[in-house]
Amino acid sequence: MSSMFTDVRISNPLNESRYVDIPDALVNTKAMWTTISSDFASYLQLDDLGPAPAYAFAGADGVRHSFAEIELQGKHIVTSILLSDEVEGAIIGATALAALALARDEEQGRLVERERRDE
Repeated sequence: MSSMFTDVRISNPLNESRYVDIPDALVNTKAMWTTISSDFASYLQLDDLGPAPAYAFAGADGVRHSFAEIELQGKHIVTSILLSDEVEGAIIGATALAALALARDEEQGRLVERERRDE
């Protein structure tokens, strides 16, 4: 699986004037949670909910928990996110992709609508 990048907007759902557009955010379906730089979290004035009960990637220390609105390809979701001093930009995790019904298309190298499964 090759690296895939996308543009993402992260915003404070409690203050719509606070947002950042992050070009080339890494899409990592092996990461459960979306993780952003602690610097972005400070600018967005996100609530710091304390130490994260999980972490985004091996070896991460000091990862904190918050929530934010994530916008990818015109779709929005308010979800839990992680804040890290070790991340530059953003890592888009599997939870956000699933909630937005998006999936990686390896052949096209981009995100696409996830196919709906009828039960």
